Amino acid sequence: ASRAAAGGIVDATTLPAAAARDALDRHDVAPLLAEADALLRTGPTGTNVNDLRAVVVEDRDGEPPGTT
Repeated sequence: ASRAAAGGIVDATTLPAAAARDALDRHDVAPLLAEADALLRTGPTGTNVNDLRAVVVEDRDGEPPGTT
């Protein structure tokens, strides 16, 4: 189920910062995103294009904005 996910849509309020950081460190965010109902599922596209865009915004203290 989560293997079919294309990614996730999150902001500073979607996931606890510590849990998100731990999942990212383990390269295993799909279960956490699924639990938060934040998985992005696009379905099969019929193409072999693999683009990745990741944006992480942190305050000067290293935490996502709004979490401290």
